[in-house]
Amino acid sequence: VDGDRADSFDSDVCLYRRDVPDRIHHQDMARRSACRRNRGVFFSYHELSDEYRHLKGNAMISDIRIGQGCDVHRFTEGRPLILCGGKLPYERGLLGHSDADVAVHALIDALIGALALGDIGHFFPDTDPRYQGADSMELLRETLAHPAFSAWRISNIDLTLITQKPKLAPHIPAMKESLSSALSLPEERVSIKAKTNEGMGFIGRLEGMEARAAAVLIR
Repeated sequence: VDGDRADSFDSDVCLYRRDVPDRIHHQDMARRSACRRNRGVFFSYHELSDEYRHLKGNAMISDIRIGQGCDVHRFTEGRPLILCGGKLPYERGLLGHSDADVAVHALIDALIGALALGDIGHFFPDTDPRYQGADSMELLRETLAHPAFSAWRISNIDLTLITQKPKLAPHIPAMKESLSSALSLPEERVSIKAKTNEGMGFIGRLEGMEARAAAVLIR
C-alpha cells in the first residue's frame, strides 16, 4: 500500500472502499490505523462489516457457501428427454431410476454440496422404489425443504449441459423459466449454457449427456 494512504496497518484483512460516508472516515482514524485518500479509507474487515451492518439496516451477508455438482446419464430408446422439468423433442431419452433429468440432478448435487450434506445418491438412492420414475423437479423441491436450507437463500446458479445432440440453445429460455420458478429466483440469476464435446468421448459418440452445476447460497 502506498505510504500516503496509510502509515501502518494491523493484522486484520483490510478493504478499500470509496463509497463509505465521510462521517465514517473521520471516526478515530488512529485506532483504525488508516488514512483518507480520494474519499476512501482502509478499514479492518470486521470494522467495515460493523459499519455496513449499521448503514444497511442489518442486511449484511454473514456467510456464503458454494457447491458444485455433476451428473451423467446414458441415452436410451423409448424414454422422453427431460431437462429442467420439460420434455424436449428428440428420438431418445436418458436412462435412469427417476425421470433422468440430468440437469436437475446436477443442480441438486450442487445445492447439497454447498451445505456439505452429502450427494444426491444419499438423499435419493436409486435402490429406493419411491423414486422409481420420480419427477426430478419434485426432488428439487424436496431438497430445498430440508431443514438445513431454512437458514439460507440461493443467490444464483450456473448450469452447463454437455451433449452432441440435440441442440439445446433453442430450449434454454424455457429451461431458465422453469428453474427460476422452482427456485424462486429471478431469471437473471439462473444461468444455463449448452456445449458440445467436439465429437469426442461418449458424448461425441451420442451415448449420453453430462451436466455440471454451481450454486451459491448466502445468509
